[in-house]
Amino acid sequence: MYAMNVSLPIFDVAMESLGGDAHVMVPHWQALKKALRSGPAFGVPNGIDECVFILRVDGSLGSFGGDGVDRVRLQMAKRYIQVDVCLPVERWRERPWREIAAFIAVCVVGSCGEIARKVKRTDKSYDPSLLAETLRDRCDRLYIPKQNHD
Repeated sequence: MYAMNVSLPIFDVAMESLGGDAHVMVPHWQALKKALRSGPAFGVPNGIDECVFILRVDGSLGSFGGDGVDRVRLQMAKRYIQVDVCLPVERWRERPWREIAAFIAVCVVGSCGEIARKVKRTDKSYDPSLLAETLRDRCDRLYIPKQNHD
């Protein structure tokens, strides 16, 4: 009997910041990463191994120039999706945990529409509802209530 090594797609989260003051966003990055990686990436399109959300946090050294979902890249040849979520200073400085988390969660879940538009160029049958449900569940259940800083 042979064992099959079947890997399911995963979610991942990275963070890039423009200034030392953006360190206050590290707990959000860690909590979101833990929440999204708590299980397989259900609903990710066929042929994709990883769906990565990159938090691009403005800070004292500059700005990425966006607000919310800025860009979604589908790389079928490299088997990944990258979603850039821009967080201008106004979105996080002196804001309560839940407000910041709710904004990030709306961006993460809301990116499903743009992911679907990109995927449907090659796969007309793709339905993003399972992806949206998976992301919404993980954000609502594991990320937003993670900390009680409010």
